[in-house]
Amino acid sequence: MTGYKWRWKSEYGWFLLFAACTVSFSLVQDVIRPQYAGENSTVIYFLGVLPIFYPAIGLPAFFLTLLPNFTSNKSASVWFHGKKYITAVMISASGLIAWEFQQQFTPNGVFD
Repeated sequence: MTGYKWRWKSEYGWFLLFAACTVSFSLVQDVIRPQYAGENSTVIYFLGVLPIFYPAIGLPAFFLTLLPNFTSNKSASVWFHGKKYITAVMISASGLIAWEFQQQFTPNGVFD
């Protein structure tokens, strides 16, 4: 295989960031938080806040891998490709805000 040069595509990096955030979210939410029995208020605070930040970081990364594949017409393609990070953050933020507000109306939901 002479002459072959492997190149990293940015989509793989964004998807890897999404996967790392997803695994970290599950680890903190399902394993670390329930088993922590300490009294350190800083650790308790971070264990409460981290499950909110992992989706806030991971979801835009996921949408950045999907947005270029959604568009087939040229006018939408310019918006999605030119401002795809802003678009991904807007989609992610609107979903996360909706999630927080719907927790007010669910049993055992906690509005942060």
